[in-house]
Amino acid sequence: MALRNLALLVALAFLWGSSNIFIKMSVETIPPMTVSACRIMTALLAYAAFALWRGAAWPRNVAAWRALAALALLGYILPPFLIAYGQKRIDSGIASIIIGSIPILTALLSHLVTQEERLGGRAITGVTLGFVGVAVLTGPGAFAGIGGPLEGYLAVFAGAVSYAILNVVARHVRDLSPSVIGPTVLFLSAIVLAPAAAVVDFPIAVEPSLESIVAVLALGLLSTGIGLGAYFHLVARTGPTYVAMVNYLTPVVGVFLAVLVLGDRLPLTAFVALALILAGIGVTTTAKTKPKT
Repeated sequence: MALRNLALLVALAFLWGSSNIFIKMSVETIPPMTVSACRIMTALLAYAAFALWRGAAWPRNVAAWRALAALALLGYILPPFLIAYGQKRIDSGIASIIIGSIPILTALLSHLVTQEERLGGRAITGVTLGFVGVAVLTGPGAFAGIGGPLEGYLAVFAGAVSYAILNVVARHVRDLSPSVIGPTVLFLSAIVLAPAAAVVDFPIAVEPSLESIVAVLALGLLSTGIGLGAYFHLVARTGPTYVAMVNYLTPVVGVFLAVLVLGDRLPLTAFVALALILAGIGVTTTAKTKPKT
């Protein structure tokens, strides 16, 4: 079971880690808000077809719609905007470290508000090792970029908090099938992002390249579509603290893919970071949760 969960976590890291390359390719000729809206709508169409094939229905009660609306807001509407806003104002290395705090924030929130996960020594050690791994990957040069307006830091941190809350809340919809969760969350996200993109970017005037179009389709089908299903499946199997560890693996995957696809040079620190992150995941995997007293 633990090996299957780790395999699924690594697969999710590859799905999400590859998104940075696809985003870089897509925004060359397509505005960012339009990219976000198109990737959501692409995933929505794929999920809708899958749901029809499976004979899945929309949620049948208001409580389910309310929970899934919260997931859409916390995972697909607020964080991308907040993090993009902040990254325009602060150094990307500092932003990566702030985003790397998601597993720590998830563990703390899960400890405080759920009955299922209480932080013990091994869990704290595992989460800390992963965070150190992200810091090593980013390098000390990231701190040279400290500065800039406070709202930049607050925006990225707010995005990280939103993702952490998502990790905790997502556990409470595990009774719903991914074939129900996926299209509903994506539909609720699309009805917000599509009008926003139309107003902000005026996409009718955009002339995208074939490379950008393919990249957006890959974002929608792989990173968003399959990634969403893998994420909710893993949350239901393991819990919020474990699945949040994907945020440690994702930047490492991004570095290795940049070497393979973009020809970037692989720094030695990437291997050190990977060892620390895998050690952190291993410690977290073997940690036992403690019931609240």
